[in-house]
Amino acid sequence: MVLLSTSRKVSGRLREMCKVLLLARQSAADCFYSSATVLVLLFLGVAGLAGEFVAQLGLAEQNAFRISLQAFFSRLVVVMVITVQGCVNFNEESRNGQMQMMLATEVSRGQYLLSRAIGAASYALVLSLMVGVSLFLWTPSGALALWVSGLFLELVVMAMFVLFLVVTFQSPLIAISIAAAFYGLSRVIEPLLIMASNPGAGVIGDGMTLLGVVLPNLGRFNQLDWLVYGVPDRVFLAGGLGNCR
Repeated sequence: MVLLSTSRKVSGRLREMCKVLLLARQSAADCFYSSATVLVLLFLGVAGLAGEFVAQLGLAEQNAFRISLQAFFSRLVVVMVITVQGCVNFNEESRNGQMQMMLATEVSRGQYLLSRAIGAASYALVLSLMVGVSLFLWTPSGALALWVSGLFLELVVMAMFVLFLVVTFQSPLIAISIAAAFYGLSRVIEPLLIMASNPGAGVIGDGMTLLGVVLPNLGRFNQLDWLVYGVPDRVFLAGGLGNCR
């Protein structure tokens, strides 16, 4: 009797997980086959051509300049894409009644949100790999793998935060605005904390310190120096990842 009850519980859990994975696949497919993905591909192609043009100018440190410029704008574009795409897709499903229709069936709100999170993480992985492929020819493979891994984590953080915002505020404009401020501050939080350590910072320094507690230090997730100068030593890497609050 106990074995039968346990078997039914396991079977029910598996059905719920399959349901979540099916919804996640649909959510990821909506992102994969969107016009935003095509725009990312076009941008990466244009960025590669622009990098080749820069390489022909004969500038000092031209390879470092090309890698840094291409990686910086590629990272910025994919962060923008995953932020806007998450807001637009959620708003579209809510507006056309697709979300309400799914919630009216056996899909719970928690399962729906979990499927959205898994789908967003899958899309983040694809975007990270796309950027990695575009940089593959000019960067050391070890450094590139480390940088792409950090980019993936950065995109996951942004995707989860945007999902939280759009569910909370039910407004894509508000969600995108807050996400943009969150990303900008998270990227520059380390220099802000250095300024806050100045004894003369006062109340502003206290505010910066509070931000440092709340915000993740995305500047340590991936750094352009890794692509230009190679993989950092183990001590630096361990310290950097350990300070990703």
